[in-house]
Amino acid sequence: MTRRYAIPLFCLALLASAPSRAQMNVKKLADGVWASTTTNGANVGWFVDGEDVIAVDSGPNPQEARNILAKIKETAGKPVRFVIITHAHGDHAGGAGEFAAVAARVIASDNAAAPLMAAMQGAKVAPKAEFLAVATRLQGLGGTRRFEIDYLGPAHSDGDLLVALPDDKILFSGDVAVNGYPYMRGKGIDPRNWLRILISLQNLPFDQLVPGHGAIGPRDGLASSRSYVGRVLEIARKLAEEKVPDADLDRKLHEPENMIEKVAVTEEHVENIRAVYRFEKERLANVSPTPVPASKGR
Repeated sequence: MTRRYAIPLFCLALLASAPSRAQMNVKKLADGVWASTTTNGANVGWFVDGEDVIAVDSGPNPQEARNILAKIKETAGKPVRFVIITHAHGDHAGGAGEFAAVAARVIASDNAAAPLMAAMQGAKVAPKAEFLAVATRLQGLGGTRRFEIDYLGPAHSDGDLLVALPDDKILFSGDVAVNGYPYMRGKGIDPRNWLRILISLQNLPFDQLVPGHGAIGPRDGLASSRSYVGRVLEIARKLAEEKVPDADLDRKLHEPENMIEKVAVTEEHVENIRAVYRFEKERLANVSPTPVPASKGR
């Protein structure tokens, strides 16, 4: 299900248009499919679809978006018709206005479209930006390449999209899967559904992964993200069910039994658990307990 919006174009006010300080590292994944790192660590990608190009994420700011558009022109030599924003966080969506300025239509989930529209208010890059909002699934956009855009519910945010190229066996996961440690402290997070999504993706026949962050190509991020999200949820759920007082939480999170596998207890991991603990505590206060998917057995 989709809906179209024609709105005034804005440039995301979330991020400054700081100049790029590092080279993009473009990697060709298949015929007509590329992905690249960006200066702030978030990955982007693009693929040819007939006479046009479809981009995945826009970079963190207008300058980086212009760098990406230049690489698209260099590698694909075709106009960008759509840019898919995997979620509305600034490191992935901050350059959306530059894509709209070259007449690329912006694709986002229903939940991400509204904050993107709001964040882009006030810019003078172009008179209008057209949005295509995805409620559940969108397959193909009239070109020749087979691809699928899916919204499977909230995970890393409440508006995460996945982009699959089944014939090329490539998955663009946004921050649902990363090659590294997931960030679990954003607004709209749902760690339980996030784990379900990662479990459902694990056995799909993809050879290459373009994660939101980390190495492009290895699909290890699906298994490692699943293991990490599952372990954080396990620890947070236990502490919430034990009704550990907030004042004792920091001490409990540094106890050996609450380590995340063999990862040292760092403030980043503690903050992830603390955020999911708040999620679990609120859930227990408002709804009946539901089963947690198994986090093991990669």
